[in-house]
Amino acid sequence: MKFSLGNALKASVATASLVAIMLVPAPASAALKLPSGSWPVCNESRITYCVESVSIEALGSAGPEELQWFPSGTVSEAAAPAGPVEPAPSIPLDPTMQADPNAPVEQPLVVETAAGPATFGRWTSPNWSANGLGNLGYQGLNISIATANAFTNHLFFTVQPVKVDGSGVSTQARQLNNTGFLANLDPDVEISFKVRTGEAITGVIVGFGINITNSNRSGSFTFSGYPVVTPKVNDARKCTGEDGAADALVVGLQGFVVVENDDMGFGVEGLSGNMVVYTNGQCQTSTPSWDERTETMNWTVGAPHFAPDGVTVNKGVYRAIIPANDALLLWGLTDIRRAVSALTIQVIEEEGGPSVAARKVAVRNGNIIIDVTGFSYSKQKIVIKKNNKASKRFFANKRTVRCFDAATKKTTTYRNVYGCPAGTKRR
Repeated sequence: MKFSLGNALKASVATASLVAIMLVPAPASAALKLPSGSWPVCNESRITYCVESVSIEALGSAGPEELQWFPSGTVSEAAAPAGPVEPAPSIPLDPTMQADPNAPVEQPLVVETAAGPATFGRWTSPNWSANGLGNLGYQGLNISIATANAFTNHLFFTVQPVKVDGSGVSTQARQLNNTGFLANLDPDVEISFKVRTGEAITGVIVGFGINITNSNRSGSFTFSGYPVVTPKVNDARKCTGEDGAADALVVGLQGFVVVENDDMGFGVEGLSGNMVVYTNGQCQTSTPSWDERTETMNWTVGAPHFAPDGVTVNKGVYRAIIPANDALLLWGLTDIRRAVSALTIQVIEEEGGPSVAARKVAVRNGNIIIDVTGFSYSKQKIVIKKNNKASKRFFANKRTVRCFDAATKKTTTYRNVYGCPAGTKRR
């Protein structure tokens, strides 16, 4: 089992250049072809390769809210401009004191945005503005997802803030004084969406956000995460060296999906499809690269060294969530509770020297969490490998195994592997 990823597949992000991936060909049972163009909302006639649902959950709210789809030109209450929201009355410390009825009431800041390119519509709720969600200058969301380019099946997606005029026409909400970039999403609102992927099988998801999770099922995946401040550039050359400055800082949520089962697929049979990597750097960021000979996993992540002011240094976050069975297939790690001492992390600067960063390995909810924070951009290489000082008892030896798939009722023999594919059991 061997897979290798490089920086060859280029995906354009709203005016930012993002270098993505090129995968070593892997055997496939049949050629996979995903539709070109943006995937629509699922309906009676489009039952796959479409967006099924979207929900949001603001911090401190009672729970997630399922959004409704409104095609462009459809008026909803959410299309109304965001009105002032009266703050909750304060409680005097002295019960005998009364609030001054003539005191001015502070109004929340309402951000003005510009209308960008048209969208098919928006996911929103009729009470979007009444709940104060329109104060950042957008009245709903659009999930833009499509193949990264015309020559690949790998998918790229962007959560777009949507601006709506009085007649219900939907457009991208853009920054008022920097219209080349999307308006800021609310960083305190978790966004989740479900996509029907048809025959495509998810290999790994790379997200540009924080607290990202992915739930992969046959024929679909559900992505969740919070927007994060991301340095954006109009020229990829600003991403290298220590002199580049970002053209904008955008609070956004994006990502791409590596499809496993085509002729450019992930190449490791049996991974769960629930491996997630997320970061706030979009310059020359790659998916994991696996060296089977050394059993080393590598990533690169980058951003301009400076914020737009040319003084503030951009700081990075990088987190990988690796399910237990994926760690078994890759490293032979038999008990993820040993991951803290069984795996090591190294952060290497662009020039080749070690980078100062907080890094740790943790185990949570059946996953290994690789966490690296606080490093300075421009470009970093993150390396994860076995700890040579760890006990050999933590790891399995490669062997021939027979694995039973309860879904198909079939038993398959795998040779020279550490364990059974995700969703099967050893016999």
